[in-house]
Amino acid sequence: MKIAISGKGGCGKSTLTVLLSKAFSKMGFNVTVVDVDESNVGLSKMLGLEEGGKSLMELLGGREEFRRALNKGLPDIPSLNHAATTRDRVRLVKVGKIERGGEGCACLMGILAKEVLSNVRDEGDLIIVDMDAGIEHLGRGVDKAVDVLLFVVDPTYDSVVLAERASKMAAELGIKRFAAVLNKVDDEAANILSSKLSALGVRIIGVIRQDPKIARSALTGEAIDSGAAMSDAMALASALLEEVKDGSGG
Repeated sequence: MKIAISGKGGCGKSTLTVLLSKAFSKMGFNVTVVDVDESNVGLSKMLGLEEGGKSLMELLGGREEFRRALNKGLPDIPSLNHAATTRDRVRLVKVGKIERGGEGCACLMGILAKEVLSNVRDEGDLIIVDMDAGIEHLGRGVDKAVDVLLFVVDPTYDSVVLAERASKMAAELGIKRFAAVLNKVDDEAANILSSKLSALGVRIIGVIRQDPKIARSALTGEAIDSGAAMSDAMALASALLEEVKDGSGG
């Protein structure tokens, strides 16, 4: 099963990526996290992994080499095993990062990410994709090959509006399972968001409560592993497995 996690900047999509990865690993699954966010630098720490390891773009020789190769057709993508760092049933694969001033846009990263997600096979494992912030990846069709698209909604008006737009774009791509996950909420915020999203026809599949342990981990750069949010992520993981098993959703 391929699960893409999306949302506006700052909504907590990378945090949800980590929480779900750890939840599924606790259930006994092997999880591959594909980092498509070209500007996120903290995912390794959040997962409790050592820094290091080359990205797929680096293994292909870098941006310029990849650009030249594209002129002859899509090059062969390196095995994910060659780009992975692993711990406790979770392995992280980075597509590529923006590293230097003036090096250009992330278009090449999007092309590579789309190719990776279109061709990678889960082989019984779970693949969780931390998308780049916003909805440009939907415009590029990067998510087209995923089984589930989760859109993280934090307690902001922008998040609600963007969730509705993302829902429509996902449908245009043929993604059958789209759902919102409320994040960083208390009971009042959850009720307000639920009402607004329901009115827009956006389905909610899970809620991650505001958790001081998550905030502290985000500040210190420590691995995320416990607290109320982890319990909520376990419930979300169970709901996702049940939905895919039943063939429901959408």
